[in-house]
Amino acid sequence: MKRRFWSVCLALALCWTLLPAPALAADVAPNELWVGGTNVVQGGYWTTNADGSLTASDNSHYNVYYDGNGNLWLDNANIVGQGVGTLDNHGFTGIYAYYTEQTETDIALTIHLTGDNSVSNGYPIYVAPWGGSASLTITGPGSLTATGTVGGNGGIFVRGDTSSLTIENGADVTVNSARSSAVTIVAHNEGTGTLTVDNATLRAYGYVIDDPDDPYGICFSYRGSSSNIVDGSRALRVSGNSIIHTNYMQATYSELYISAATESGGIVFDGSEGTVYGDVALQEDLTIGADETLTIPATASLTIPSGVTLTNNGTVTNGGTLTNSGTIDNYGNVTGNGITGTPINHKVTDVSLDKTSLALDVGGTAQLTATVQPEEATNKNVTWTSGAPTVATVDNTGKVTAHSAGTAAITVTTADGAHTAQCTVTVTAPVTPEEPVTPPSDDSEPTYSPSLDVGDGGTVQVNPRTPEAGEEVTLTVTPDEGYAVEEVSVTDRDGDEVEVTDNGDGTYTFEQPRGRVTIEVTFRETVPAMPFADVPEDHWARDAIAWAYENGYVSGTSAAAFSPGASISRQQVWMILARLSGGAPADMAAARAWAVESGISDGTAPGGAVTRQQLAALLFRFAQSQGMDVSVGEDTNILSYPDAFDAAEYAVPALQWACGAGVLYGTSDGRLDPQGTATRAQFAVMLERFWR
Repeated sequence: MKRRFWSVCLALALCWTLLPAPALAADVAPNELWVGGTNVVQGGYWTTNADGSLTASDNSHYNVYYDGNGNLWLDNANIVGQGVGTLDNHGFTGIYAYYTEQTETDIALTIHLTGDNSVSNGYPIYVAPWGGSASLTITGPGSLTATGTVGGNGGIFVRGDTSSLTIENGADVTVNSARSSAVTIVAHNEGTGTLTVDNATLRAYGYVIDDPDDPYGICFSYRGSSSNIVDGSRALRVSGNSIIHTNYMQATYSELYISAATESGGIVFDGSEGTVYGDVALQEDLTIGADETLTIPATASLTIPSGVTLTNNGTVTNGGTLTNSGTIDNYGNVTGNGITGTPINHKVTDVSLDKTSLALDVGGTAQLTATVQPEEATNKNVTWTSGAPTVATVDNTGKVTAHSAGTAAITVTTADGAHTAQCTVTVTAPVTPEEPVTPPSDDSEPTYSPSLDVGDGGTVQVNPRTPEAGEEVTLTVTPDEGYAVEEVSVTDRDGDEVEVTDNGDGTYTFEQPRGRVTIEVTFRETVPAMPFADVPEDHWARDAIAWAYENGYVSGTSAAAFSPGASISRQQVWMILARLSGGAPADMAAARAWAVESGISDGTAPGGAVTRQQLAALLFRFAQSQGMDVSVGEDTNILSYPDAFDAAEYAVPALQWACGAGVLYGTSDGRLDPQGTATRAQFAVMLERFWR
C-alpha cells in the first residue's frame, strides 16, 4: 500500500540517531533474539552483509538496531538465516525470538520497518516462548518480504498459549512459503489466536507440499490436550482501510471470526473471494482480477476517493453502499445496489467489424460498420486507417474508396484501450474484353487489347493500348515506394514467350504478335540502404535489423550506429509492442501505462536491461493480449537445453511457446541462456520471427 507517511519516517530516523524512546519497549522481551545468525539480545547496531548475515556497526551506519528491550528496527535490511546449530531445527530462521527458561513466560517483539526489507531461509520469522504467550507486532511505514524456503516450515510463525500478530502503521508485508502456510498463528490449550491488520497491507501465499491444491496463506492452528475451544478464539481483525490478500485461510478446531473496527474496516481476499468488512475508503488503486469477486455486504461500505481508481476485471457485488468520487474502470460485472457519485467508466473490451473482407473494383466504395464491446462502454470513439492508401482509403465514418489494383488492410482502433479489428480490401482493375476492341475490316489491320496481370507494388501503362500486329508496344512500369520491378514477361495467345527489351529507364518494349498477348508484371519489396556502419553485409542479424528499421520498429543509437550487441531496455520493448498493437504512445510513460493496462508488464524497472526469458515472456503476454494462438508451445520440451533449469518458473510457458513457435532458438553453443541479457540484434531477430 502507498501509505508512506514521510513525516513519520523522518521522526523515526531522528529517534534512531538519538536512540529510541523507552516508551516503545515491550512488556516482556525475549532473552534470545537471533537475527541473520547473530544473537542481538544485548542490543546494538549492525549492518547486513551480501549473504544476509550481520556485522557489528554503530549508529552512524546500520541496517539493524535492537534496543535490548523488545524493539527491533530494520532499515533496508536483507536478512538470511545462517544455520546456528544451537537453535535446533530452527537454525536457519532469519529472525528467531524465544525464551529459553522452561517457565510460563510471555514474550513480545516489535519490528519497526523503514524502507524495503527482506527476511528469508527456513522460517523467516519465528516467535515462541518455552511457555506462555507470544506477541509479534510489525509496524511501518516501510515494507517487508518474508520468504520461507523448502527447508523450513512457513513464513511468519507465532506460537504461544495466547498468540497475536499485529501489522500496522502503513506496513506493507508480503509473506511467501515454499512448503507450508505463509502466516501461522498457533494457540495452545484454550488460548486465543489473533491476527490484526490496521492501516496496513498483508499478502500471504502458502504452499503445502502434501496438499498443493489447497494451500494455506493464513493458518490459525490449535495445539494441546483439549479441543474444547471457546467461540471467537480464532480471530482476524481488519481496520484502517487495510487490504489482505491470501490464497487460502483456515482455522483448526474452531471457526474463524473476521471482524472490522467500527470506524473503519478493510478488504480481505481469501483466494479469489474478496469481502469488504466495515466502512472502507481505498487508499490506493485496486485491481480485481478476472477470476476474482469483491462482495460488499449489507453492513459494509466501500468508497473510492478522488484520485483513486478501482479496476474491475471480475465481479463486484454491491449489497451495501458503493460510493465513487474517483474512477471505476469496469471490464467485468457490477451487480447489486446502485452506485453513489461518479458513474462507472465502462471500459472497452473489444471491437469487431461487420465485414472482414471486401472485393471492390477501382473507383468502387463500401461502408464498414464497427461494433464496440461492451454495449454500455463509456467511450465508443474509434479511428480508421488504411495500410495501403494508394490502393484504398477510408474516411472517419468507415467508408472505403478503392483507387488502384492491390490489397489494403483497413483497421479500426478504439480510443479506449486501443483495441483493433481489420478488414482486408481487394481491389481489381476493370475487366478488359476478350476479343479485339476494333474489329477487322477490309482496309485496316485488326488491333489487340492485351490482358494485364499486375501484382501488388506498382502500376503498368501500355502504349498503344490496342496495338496492331508488328507494332512496337511500350510498357511504362512504375513501382510503389518501397518496391522494385521483379519481372516483366509477355506471352502470346499460344502461351509462347514474346521477347521483351528492358530500356533501363522504367520502360519495356516488345513487338506485338498477331493475336492477343498476356502481360505479367511482378514487384518485390526493397530493403532500404543500411545506414548503420556497425551492421555489415555479413552480420548474422542484418536482414532482421533492416526489416525492423524499415518498418519503424527500431532506430539506431546514433545516425550511423545501431549497437547490435548492446542491451535493450524494458521501456523500449513496451514502446515497440504498443506500436505493433496499433497504438501510438506519445512517450515512454504512455508506453509503460499501456503495458501495465494490457497485462504485459508490471511496469517496474523501465530502464533495466531485458533478459532472454523476460523478452520471451513479454512477447508471450503480448500475443495473448492480441488474441493470438499460443498453444503451439504447450508440448515443447525445452529440457533438451542443458541450462533449461536456469529458467525462472514464471518464464517456462513463455519459453516453451517461443521455442515451439520458432521465435527463440538456442545460442551458438547450444544453450537456452534464459538469464542472459537480450541484445538489440537478438530482439530484432525475435521480433521479425514473431511478427512476420
